[in-house]
Amino acid sequence: MDLTWVESAGAPAIVKEESLRNLWGGYVNSDYENACEVDGYAGLVTFGEPTAPVTGLVINEIPAPTAFMEEYRSIVQWISSSSDARFVEMVREGIASVSMWDEGPIVRVNGPLAIFDAALPGTEAGADELLLVEIESDTPAPARESIGWIP
Repeated sequence: MDLTWVESAGAPAIVKEESLRNLWGGYVNSDYENACEVDGYAGLVTFGEPTAPVTGLVINEIPAPTAFMEEYRSIVQWISSSSDARFVEMVREGIASVSMWDEGPIVRVNGPLAIFDAALPGTEAGADELLLVEIESDTPAPARESIGWIP
């Protein structure tokens, strides 16, 4: 399985509807600082116009390359692995061994997701810095986290 990775250079990754990407200000306004304040592995952050705020999902804790595994409909981060193939194998083994998931924030989406470095303004995320993920419209996308490391 080939994964497409997006780098997060020292910052958390932000996940939001692609149609709302232009509203993310990144380092230009307080959006990036708000994303950095999210505690834990995943959390929600609001951004956009104060009169019509929207919500994004922050993948936090460790800035790391991020990908989407269609097989599990999961956003994954590369913390440590010798290769893509070994990483996929570790994720498969890890997911198969989880007996209980911690419920994370739930985000409703109405179209493709955009994943990129939270420091970047949405309008500046270029093709090589942006991962677009097709997802069914108006589907709840629960962010579940399994806390711990997969060896």
